[in-house]
Amino acid sequence: LKLRVNPADLDLVDEYLQQSGSVTHWRLQADMSIDRGGCVAETALGNIDATLQTRWQRVVSTLGTQG
Repeated sequence: LKLRVNPADLDLVDEYLQQSGSVTHWRLQADMSIDRGGCVAETALGNIDATLQTRWQRVVSTLGTQG
């Protein structure tokens, strides 16, 4: 499992994974194309895009269909 994060978030995410005991499951990778606060998880089953851009697009899309 790979988790791509902004380089400025790398130490914080690593510390969290260490504390939660999940560090052995994830390989962290710094990625300048990801804004702070976002991430992309890559697994054998596919990718999970949790970047800020994608999360905002989902919010706007949801609000647009409800309004």
